[in-house]
Amino acid sequence: MVIIIGLAGILGFYIALIFAGIFLVVLALLINYEKNKQK
Repeated sequence: MVIIIGLAGILGFYIALIFAGIFLVVLALLINYEKNKQK
């Protein structure tokens, strides 16, 4: 039982990291797009 909870926690952690990475990339692209539009 403890092993299952541990695996779920690790998977959740990796999924959270992946989502955070995607969010940061999208945010960077949006910032660059806004900067380019101002020119």
